[in-house]
Amino acid sequence: LKPLPARTRIHSFDAALVSANTLFATPHHAKLIEQCASALAPGGKLLLDVYNALQYHEEDEGEWVPLHVEEDEASSGRDEVESAAATLAAEEHSTMLLVRVTDEDGREWEVYEIDPIVDEEKQCITCRYDFTSPADGLSFSETLVHHYLLPEQLVRLLDAHGFDIEDIFGDFCDGTFDPEESEHFIVVAKRR
Repeated sequence: LKPLPARTRIHSFDAALVSANTLFATPHHAKLIEQCASALAPGGKLLLDVYNALQYHEEDEGEWVPLHVEEDEASSGRDEVESAAATLAAEEHSTMLLVRVTDEDGREWEVYEIDPIVDEEKQCITCRYDFTSPADGLSFSETLVHHYLLPEQLVRLLDAHGFDIEDIFGDFCDGTFDPEESEHFIVVAKRR
């Protein structure tokens, strides 16, 4: 994450949206939340959604699991992805058709998700996605490492950065969050 330009660090925004599991894409959760807090005016709203990582994690929800991400370890993540890709390639996994899409050239693609590998200690999930275009005989793979927080960790992180939770949902239709059942963890928070 890059520092925000000086003009956005003056608490000038009324709302910030962190959507589409953006928190999964970075190991720098605290820095991302800190930047949201610095950009929001007091009373400004933060809306974010992430997958409910309790599905992947064996520990109790209420237990605080400290985050141990050293800057030099998490700086690029390239070594982590390469290592994870090698692990996925070496192991046998089941595949699931995730989605069918059409690209800008009109080519149809099928995207398969390979069973993820969960590392509870590092709180990351490694996923390989296989892309195939049956009509054209094309294919390629991409491996992504997702970095997760447990719901309780996210609530504490928001509090530590000056946010009060206003609402928590378990889906995109105002459904109640159920730690055991909800696939998503959607938070509305207000900057103090």
